[in-house]
Amino acid sequence: MIQRYRYIILLLLCIGAINQLVAQFSISPQLPPSGVVKKSQLWNALLVSSNPTPITVAIKLTINNSLDNQPILTAYTKNMVLFPGVLQVGYTTVTPVVYNYLSPTLNTDRDPNGFLPMGSFTICYTLVKVDGDLSFELITECTALDVAPLSPPQLSYPPDKDTLISSTPLLSWIPPAPTNMFNAVNYEVIVAEVFPNQTPIDAVKMNLPILNRSSITATNLLYPSSAQPLEHGKTYAWKVLVKNNTQTVATTDVWTFEVAKNTLPIAALPDLIYYELEKKTGTSGVNTIINKGQIGAKFYSYDKTYEATILIKSVEGVIIKTEKKTIMYGNNFFVFQLDNSFSPNKTYVIELTDLNKTANITAFQFK
Repeated sequence: MIQRYRYIILLLLCIGAINQLVAQFSISPQLPPSGVVKKSQLWNALLVSSNPTPITVAIKLTINNSLDNQPILTAYTKNMVLFPGVLQVGYTTVTPVVYNYLSPTLNTDRDPNGFLPMGSFTICYTLVKVDGDLSFELITECTALDVAPLSPPQLSYPPDKDTLISSTPLLSWIPPAPTNMFNAVNYEVIVAEVFPNQTPIDAVKMNLPILNRSSITATNLLYPSSAQPLEHGKTYAWKVLVKNNTQTVATTDVWTFEVAKNTLPIAALPDLIYYELEKKTGTSGVNTIINKGQIGAKFYSYDKTYEATILIKSVEGVIIKTEKKTIMYGNNFFVFQLDNSFSPNKTYVIELTDLNKTANITAFQFK
């Protein structure tokens, strides 16, 4: 029984001595708050010792993935002498460093001066006391680190709030940079309908997606004909998730587009001719129409959807009629009614000014 008490007392004394020793040390990592991070930047730290005598130490570094807390890298520095007081360390102080790579996420760049991959990580620093072949962990300090690209991913086409003619649009985006931060970059595209009184962000977050396509290696996706069709007259929200292997590391903003209800007018006459609105001046090439009731015009636009005012005026510049029209990418067809404001054998001009401030016209007169 006495022997047992002696053992317990000895154990308590050892624990007390260890706690007293540990309390004499601290380690404070000095990491960048976020952004692009190099492995060499991980070693910026402040070591503090209140131990009265110098000791030999090393630093053990562990990086865990914040999503599943699995380690992806461990590293060990050379042995260093820590004197009483404060020691500022950096990569040149602790090198050579031995790295142990535990995840394919880090296969892209194993250069000691290379970049960390994108993602959210927990970085743990352990100060280790070294005594010959023996070692003892004194203290561990952990901190969170978010590695983000210098240039985040951005949606490209269709433009935000655009109106489309096609119900199978090409969706495209700009990848994040620099690309050497990725081991196996791929993308996930989400498209969801926006219901009345709903924000686009809520739509992609709460609504059942009508398209959710993953493992895309290109930076564009033609809306699949096999997916749920996009309906004319409805608004859709979309975004792109950037993944490194299977881990989501970045996401774009949420944009919207609408599929146009109808792009062609209903012609009143079966033999109605549509005259081309072209970039020209004057009234050369006057079109003669026989029927006074209406005239057709067409215009091919290379721009995104916009509103334009079409003028019908005399050659003297007097405006007879104005109509607001929605101009979409591709062919646009218009029908204008000709009332008693128009006189026979007199020349008139139809004029549409595009986004480049260029007048597109056609001239006509009727018999």
